[in-house]
Amino acid sequence: MNAARKGWVKGLPPYLGLGILDPSSIYETNGTVKAKYKSGTETVYDVSVSAVRSEIVEYFEGKELSRSIGQELSQAFFYHMMGIPMDDHPRLQELFAEIATGRNIYISFCPDRKLVTYPAGYLFGMRLPITIANRATWEAFAGWLEDCGEAAPLKFDTAQDGFVLKLSTDGNVLLDEVTIADCSTLLLNLEAAVDLIMESGIVLSGKEHRLTVAPIQELAPGRLIVHPGDEGRGFLTFSVLPLTRAKLEEHRLEDLFREVSLGLLASSSRGGLMEE
Repeated sequence: MNAARKGWVKGLPPYLGLGILDPSSIYETNGTVKAKYKSGTETVYDVSVSAVRSEIVEYFEGKELSRSIGQELSQAFFYHMMGIPMDDHPRLQELFAEIATGRNIYISFCPDRKLVTYPAGYLFGMRLPITIANRATWEAFAGWLEDCGEAAPLKFDTAQDGFVLKLSTDGNVLLDEVTIADCSTLLLNLEAAVDLIMESGIVLSGKEHRLTVAPIQELAPGRLIVHPGDEGRGFLTFSVLPLTRAKLEEHRLEDLFREVSLGLLASSSRGGLMEE
């Protein structure tokens, strides 16, 4: 069997978005395969698949949330996920709140519907700055991930040189050299993956050390994303960038960071942005 099709039953993937295929729910009638995808005991999706038509019905808190139709299940799923933006989806919002509340975590609610994949729904990246204070803990955790292989709910992708840029209260740009570790996981495993990271003790206190969780495409190298800082600790904004000092200087990113920061702060003073 093709490894990519492992766990598939009657053309149905073993998981779909946040639901796991319930084998006991599968039945076939008049050439149509029907099944349920569940989270625990809760039905997330009812699916119907025939040679010419597929339908997905999603439920939230026992009530129908949305319904999508396509020629194939993958097409119906894409239509379905793109029909409700990530930042408007009640199940995803509930998941994100549960993951982040009371923790040093930043989650990006990306509205870009082009990030949908099948059958995962979304692939998430998890980015963490590594300093001398958490390096030993990170190395032990990365070794454990390697030993676990596919049994772990997340995988280690890269560790690269980088910087935390901070705009100080006197207008200077401060540079903290760090290693930036990137891991990834399926939407289905996101809660378990984040729980593992947080329970490992890798995530330090302070905004600039927090775990960033976002659709994996949003964490592409070279993207400058400026966040509100901690004025009480001497910096107004910050950004975490995975790149070398040569690249930082070549692209004049310190100047760009200062310019973007000052613009956002000015907007904030007029009642605009810079809230997280």
